[in-house]
Amino acid sequence: MASRRVSRSTTREDLGAPPGEQPACAHASTERASASAADVSALVEAGAIEELLGLALDQRNKQAVREGGGILPIVRLLPGEPVDAELPPGETGGTQHQAVTVVSALWSLAAQSAANQDAIREAGGVPLLVRQLSRPGSSADAPDLAGHVAGALWSLASNNTSNQHAVREAG
Repeated sequence: MASRRVSRSTTREDLGAPPGEQPACAHASTERASASAADVSALVEAGAIEELLGLALDQRNKQAVREGGGILPIVRLLPGEPVDAELPPGETGGTQHQAVTVVSALWSLAAQSAANQDAIREAGGVPLLVRQLSRPGSSADAPDLAGHVAGALWSLASNNTSNQHAVREAG
């Protein structure tokens, strides 16, 4: 699979949809067929993070990403501390743009998928997402990051009492 860059212009509308509609991701490739769990597992083993994120952003791959072990590696891409836009890329987990992409992938995976909502919580994603809100940074991407984190938390807590408690406990 070829590596591809994910756009910084993902909006809440790209990832969320009104109840009853499947969220559509603006970055989903219409040419690529759905991935299998084996495809995801191979990407995880190869450390092909860009490709894994690309698959996670495509709604057709929700189940495969979970079954192939892709949720934990994506959650681990979130910085443990909020992204500081003044640090060089690679420190505290990367740049604002990278954080927006990772959060967008988690938002996409969590939307209307109870199994993925639980898997993201079990991988430690809820407190890491909440931490991103405590100091979103000063770059132009800071509002995008905060909006994407809010959307991801909303999707995680939607119809999921365990995640609602986890969000509350994370502050």
